[in-house]
Amino acid sequence: MPNSTTKRVIRAAAALLLLALPLAAQQQPAPAPAPQATFKSEVRQVLLDVVVSSGDHPVTGLKQDDFSIFEDGKPQQILSFEAHAPASEAATTKRLALPQLPRNTFLNAPTGYDDLPLNILLYDVLNTPTDAQPFAHKEVIRFLQNKPTGSRFAIFVLSDRVHLLQGFTDDERQLIAAMSRKQTGSYASTTYQPAESVNDTSSQLSDADILPPNDANAQALVDRMQHMESVVGNFLLLQRVEKTVNAFLDISNFVAGLPGRKNLIWLSGSFPSQILPGNDPVAPFDTALGIAPELRRAADAFAAQRIAVYPVDIRGLEVNPVFGAANSRVYRSSDSFNASRAKFSQRVDAEHATMDKVAEDSGGRAFYDTNGLRKAIATGTDDGATYYTLSYSPTNKKFDGSLRSVRIAVAHSGYHLAYRHNYLADEDTAMPDKPPVPPSDTVTAAMRLGAPSTHDLVFKVHLAPLGSPSPITPAQITQLSKSPAFESQKNWDAVKIQRYDIEFALLGRQLSFASVANGAHKGSFDFVFAAYSTDGSALIAQQYRADQSFSQQEFEEIRKGIYQAHEVIDIPASATWLRLGVHDALSNRIGSLEIPLPLAPEPQAATNVTSPVTR
Repeated sequence: MPNSTTKRVIRAAAALLLLALPLAAQQQPAPAPAPQATFKSEVRQVLLDVVVSSGDHPVTGLKQDDFSIFEDGKPQQILSFEAHAPASEAATTKRLALPQLPRNTFLNAPTGYDDLPLNILLYDVLNTPTDAQPFAHKEVIRFLQNKPTGSRFAIFVLSDRVHLLQGFTDDERQLIAAMSRKQTGSYASTTYQPAESVNDTSSQLSDADILPPNDANAQALVDRMQHMESVVGNFLLLQRVEKTVNAFLDISNFVAGLPGRKNLIWLSGSFPSQILPGNDPVAPFDTALGIAPELRRAADAFAAQRIAVYPVDIRGLEVNPVFGAANSRVYRSSDSFNASRAKFSQRVDAEHATMDKVAEDSGGRAFYDTNGLRKAIATGTDDGATYYTLSYSPTNKKFDGSLRSVRIAVAHSGYHLAYRHNYLADEDTAMPDKPPVPPSDTVTAAMRLGAPSTHDLVFKVHLAPLGSPSPITPAQITQLSKSPAFESQKNWDAVKIQRYDIEFALLGRQLSFASVANGAHKGSFDFVFAAYSTDGSALIAQQYRADQSFSQQEFEEIRKGIYQAHEVIDIPASATWLRLGVHDALSNRIGSLEIPLPLAPEPQAATNVTSPVTR
């Protein structure tokens, strides 16, 4: 619902803030987006991120010739190689020297940490017993208070569904505030059941001396009860696994289109063995729970978005419940006692194997049997910041949906390698039940709530409210009704609209222009905004194109100074986040940033604009 106009005026005073940016932000061309690990008929390149470590320390300084790649046992030719490591403290400090900005003025300048991987904290209370949650919550907050400088995190919590608490930021205050919201409080899952309950009904009945020993009918009764308990347990497990896999898919969609490696630190109190594909090379996604399509999509999405999983058992060191103080069961025989004790060991072994497999298959690392939760999170973050990216084109050109095995070796002994060990060689027709993937172009990815700011285009923006929230108009109701957040809205009396004045300023030297007739030059720019509510719902998102022709003199002035644009937009007053972006359509470069609402009050009116400017 905006009205806008674009200014061709070049003002020296307005240019100072942008011209004061570090040279690297002004002059270096934007890097091309990193290739995605998409295994389709048009793309025959596999992208792999590899963490090489010696003991607990990452190994740096390796070259392409140090690596070898094998697919299904056959050697592959490495096509590209790139080493990643955190910038030095001196380089980071230099790159972070930014000018002081006036109030409600924002700048999407790059920082010294933009090359670091993105970290995602998944706080999983759906799969965690309530008695383990307070310790885990406390440890997560203590970690965030001392997190590695510059490391960027997004926080999700999985309870009845997955909730985005905080988008990517390196601000520990925002992260701690997110972990203090009500969604992270104690959550008693109606579907969580310990796998080795020592006090289930059938066990208590069997050991209570009520049923006569060696009685076939009595044993049949116990067997039927155990079967019913198994049916109920499997049903509840299916509920949890489905919600967990859907959370993985939502997180994959959240980072879709964002370049580079992402570290998913999965903080959970249970890791069902059915959560990811099995080892069967013929049918790796066949499970007793019947959720093969969802598992396949999750595995495909994690590979495509370069997500490495770091499962962390937030229960710490566990005690067998057989020896727990809460166990009131009386065992009739040593066999019954040993069977109950063995059930716990079997469950623990199975969950640890699942954690190891999830980590190994995605290029991460598992942490269990430790009360050092903060250290486990920190290690996962550090491991994921120093890595190598390699790519190859498979010699096997038959993409039939099969699971391909990948092995990477280095020409040094004693090193441990963490990387994705397989991928799905899918064609579009390999999964007829697979839903179409929505387009994930640069604009869509950059405007997603919580996404990191993009810096292909560096811009300064000043934002100011125009007046107070006003009643919604019929035209605005028609506009908002198209949004999922308002599609079921019946009563619009409580919906208010806030108008904002936006002034953009971009360095002219970073923009692209096409030559047209009579020596003129044409630019094509998209100004994009998206408003979000507290719970992350998109309230409104729109994109407007500005196609302009400039004389030779105007073109030269813009290239030497600042290109300005002006927007007046109307958004719901309930919005708590505003995402702004500028897209150069000729070069497909974009800059974006995220602004929290409401704005801080200014000492005087920020603008003399009193009415919308029409096109």
